[in-house]
Amino acid sequence: MGMKRLIFSLFILSSFQGFTQIHCSKSCQPYPKSNMAFRANQSAEDITYLAANWTVNPTEKYISGSIAYSLTILQADYDSLRLDLSDSLMVDSIRTSTGFLPFTHAENQLRIDVADAISSNRVSLEIFYRGTPPTTGFGSFVQTITPYGKPIIWTLSQPFGASDWWPCKEGFEDKIDSSDYYINIPLGNRAAGMGTLAGIDTLENRQIYHWKHRYPIATYLVALAVTDYSEIKRSVPLREGNLELLNYCYPEHLGEWDWQQTEVMNMLQYFDSLFVPYPFMREKYGHAQFSWGGGMEHQTMSFMADLGPWLTSHELAHMWFGDMITCSSWKDIWLNEGFATYLTGLFFERFSNPSFYYWKRNNRDEICAQPGGSVSVDDTTSVERIFDGRLTYYKGAMILHMLRKKLGDAVFFEGIRTYLNRTDLRFGYANTQQFRETMETVSGLNLERYFNDWYAGEGYPIIALNYSTSNNRILLDINQVGSSSATPLYETQIPLRIIGSTDSLDVTIEINQTVTQIELPLSFDPLFIKADPEADYLARYSIQKIELPEYWVPFPNPLRGETILQIPAFSKNHTLAIYGAEGKFISSLILESNTYNQINLNGLASGCYWLQLTSPEGISHTKKLIVVK
Repeated sequence: MGMKRLIFSLFILSSFQGFTQIHCSKSCQPYPKSNMAFRANQSAEDITYLAANWTVNPTEKYISGSIAYSLTILQADYDSLRLDLSDSLMVDSIRTSTGFLPFTHAENQLRIDVADAISSNRVSLEIFYRGTPPTTGFGSFVQTITPYGKPIIWTLSQPFGASDWWPCKEGFEDKIDSSDYYINIPLGNRAAGMGTLAGIDTLENRQIYHWKHRYPIATYLVALAVTDYSEIKRSVPLREGNLELLNYCYPEHLGEWDWQQTEVMNMLQYFDSLFVPYPFMREKYGHAQFSWGGGMEHQTMSFMADLGPWLTSHELAHMWFGDMITCSSWKDIWLNEGFATYLTGLFFERFSNPSFYYWKRNNRDEICAQPGGSVSVDDTTSVERIFDGRLTYYKGAMILHMLRKKLGDAVFFEGIRTYLNRTDLRFGYANTQQFRETMETVSGLNLERYFNDWYAGEGYPIIALNYSTSNNRILLDINQVGSSSATPLYETQIPLRIIGSTDSLDVTIEINQTVTQIELPLSFDPLFIKADPEADYLARYSIQKIELPEYWVPFPNPLRGETILQIPAFSKNHTLAIYGAEGKFISSLILESNTYNQINLNGLASGCYWLQLTSPEGISHTKKLIVVK
């Protein structure tokens, strides 16, 4: 869901000095456990068509109407259609063209005996029902008033709330191929819905809004919203033609929303050009204002608290990531929410570049505020865990940004376009493995370690960087440990900015081990180091300058017939260790301070050796030694 717990920030237009994080917690009512378990296996049929007829009045929490389904049977010996439906709703009858069908409705499950209604592996039926929907999850079916005292009804079904207000198949096995929605409401209101507004029929004191949708849709993306909306229309030129931009807002917000349409159009044109063409081009994109503190990416018409850039770019991004391609399990919800969060960052990068840094920094700081947590959802029955802002949204977005840095812009965006164009995923479901395979195919790289660390792994690296300088050279000693014991070591990059009095140097260091030591020549005297100056990577840093002796030079080297190795004096005791060419430890000794050291190496055979000098602070210098006899 786009910003499920209102995980969005207000963009500081006046100064670009940062973002104000806002968290509007919504109480999440639990879902019936028996119903959640039932959703696990519902792939015995394919819903090819839905016609929903709903009668609602924004002054009362009540719904009545019917749901007509056309099904293709996929399983031999099929005899019953099983749907999810809250026990709070009453089913009056279920009909086919030849008569009524028997059914049972208990424990939030509706089971319909269709054995006698099957013809050529197809079934068509209509369910007539009514009642007062319960309140679960983020609301599912809400009747309330706007801030201006006007009655409103809106729905928000993600993740498990669709069955609170209509009989459906919850889960990810099936998308409804084609649908029509007829919403019967009192005069003086408008009804928001999915697809194209095919017509409005006016009755004596009511009207019926007919929304026609001809794209596959996941159950939780079906929605309605009814109040005394004002309407704003625009036409947006995109790659494949002009798209209708339709907005329903509170009359009191008409001027504000009208003014914000230019920014929305910029977002549409940018995402349309950056990825693949807008997925629902034959219909529309739009927004309907509702009285919740965030947004929800209902297909072709997002429900919005406002049109601020953070929230609006996020919900629009879902049309590609979440609606056209939907995660195949709540375990992989980051494929919806992490992507949509990252596209907000891309919008800022394109249209307000200074704020992109603050977006990244805020994400990094939020993620690193706690030590554990995986992007992969470990409890898909918990609404709070599914929509965890720190992990699903922020860390999911940073996985993508770090992957972009790893692959480079050209390869990264080509990989994303390839993912969106996969014929087996478009208007269907995808998992992380399929996304990873796509990026591997395009990049030619094995990304198993990357996804093991950042998607399946927990936490982030904690990096201690000690450095010393001498004679326009800098020695870096980098130590890393995982913030969580579940992932003790990361393969990652560390961008460093080495700053002198008049010059600076940016370098990026690849690390894949606990300790990494690097010596860099410089054309200037370095004064200090800044780690990850652009906030591109997830890590927590500590940086310390260590005063070490001048870079030591063992003499003579090579040892040609000599047996005595000479090492200059140091102001502190140091440890010298000797290793063979294959890294096998041979011996070590203490070099006492303020003493010119002469070491007898008579026992060493001809060959290549490594001398490792370690300071009292734990910083090591390594030199190669050649012995010739």
